[in-house]
Amino acid sequence: LTAVAPIEGAPADKQGIKSGDQIVRINGELTKTMTLMESVKKLRGAKGTAVTITVHRQEWKEPRDFTIVREAIPLLS
Repeated sequence: LTAVAPIEGAPADKQGIKSGDQIVRINGELTKTMTLMESVKKLRGAKGTAVTITVHRQEWKEPRDFTIVREAIPLLS
């Protein structure tokens, strides 16, 4: 699961998630065997609740955990 383009100002962007980051775990579960829809369901949730993702970035030696508090994300066209 790879972040393509985090929405500017969205919770993931505020936490420093970048384009190309690989999300290897969601709340401790490996994403390798998840479908895209399964992973999206796990990432989305009620406003104010948290999700923890484990991210691998090319220049890091070890993956890092990020806890993101969900917010309503306005979609701009």
